[in-house]
Amino acid sequence: MLKIKRKTKLPSAVAARASRKKGFRQFVFAAVTVAISLCLVEVGGALIEKLSPGVAPPAGILVSDPVFHHRWQPNMQYQDGFRSVPYLLRTNGQRWVEDHDVPQQKPPGVYRIFFLGDSNTQGVVAPEHKMVKLVEKKLNEALGGRRLRVETINTGTSSFSIFQYYLLVRYVLPDFSPDLVVIDVDMTDVPNDFFYRRFAKYDERGDPIAVDSGNSPNRSKKGYRLTPFGTVELSPMENLRLRLHEWSAAFRILERALAVLRPPAPATAVRTHDNSGEETHADWLATSWTPEIRANVEFSMNLLGKAIDLLRARRVRVIVTGVPHYPQFTGSWSVEPHTALRQATLAHGGIFFDTYEALRPIMANSLLTDYYWSNDDTHFNIAGNAAWADALAQFILSQRENLFRDLRN
Repeated sequence: MLKIKRKTKLPSAVAARASRKKGFRQFVFAAVTVAISLCLVEVGGALIEKLSPGVAPPAGILVSDPVFHHRWQPNMQYQDGFRSVPYLLRTNGQRWVEDHDVPQQKPPGVYRIFFLGDSNTQGVVAPEHKMVKLVEKKLNEALGGRRLRVETINTGTSSFSIFQYYLLVRYVLPDFSPDLVVIDVDMTDVPNDFFYRRFAKYDERGDPIAVDSGNSPNRSKKGYRLTPFGTVELSPMENLRLRLHEWSAAFRILERALAVLRPPAPATAVRTHDNSGEETHADWLATSWTPEIRANVEFSMNLLGKAIDLLRARRVRVIVTGVPHYPQFTGSWSVEPHTALRQATLAHGGIFFDTYEALRPIMANSLLTDYYWSNDDTHFNIAGNAAWADALAQFILSQRENLFRDLRN
């Protein structure tokens, strides 16, 4: 009986071992096949990014900076595919949104205007549709035949705020002999200032000397995103998407393709609270301001005043304006920020241009998509940039006796 049992079990054991080996080989083959396929897809994606004109890996468009917290990658061309209409973002060696480096020595006969701002000033549209360049074109057309040529310089950088405008005024602009500086204060700036205060360094007088991002390569690795209401903590799925976005060229191409077919929802649509309480303490778009909001608005307005004072001390003329967001025209968000900007600007001897009031007649009864992106109620589209440029150019021309003193009628 024992021999019979061994004879019946042996083939079964051998067959089981053979089956396990076969299954393991199949698993290894499948895993290797999947790995090779993914590698080929990734190599193909990397080649597409490399060979596509005007496309750069999105993970590197913003890099950390020990003074400004972050800045654009220099000499970059990047085709943004996350809007309704993709646009080209181009930077120069000075990390500004220009197609050439700006010489420190201002050429004879040039009236130089620097624009400071965040992504709205940067312009989430193609280069020829950006507000800054449209203003340059309109001013030169209007001043045709005069002996000065207007040159505009766009330093707009995504998620910059009044901290960075002050630091540009303190460290960078004096070397470039500006005649006029236009500070475009976005509705995100006060909550962003509140966030940057945790990174800020100050001199003995209490003035900022840097917004040091520390060892973080970029803000996404901190697990947050900036919104008009403050920083919002990223969900695990958002963090995973950002990691894939950073590591995988194939994933970035897929994202761009899907974004064209189905634009993402605006980041401002969800007011998610994070642990810092920033939305409670720095949301100057709230219809009712708490003492904490007023204190943080006062901090930012004082910082704006310091920037104006530095410029005026160097005999540089200053225009300050607020960049309105669509819900302000519908009454959903407060317009009090524009009043605060007016008061701070005039108190320090600057010139205030009320963009909100200038655009309200055409935007108050408009659809979102008339002047803003369909998936973003805080950034101007092509028509919005054109309307903004028209209004600002007309205002600058109305101030020509003050701003263009060297011109002769």
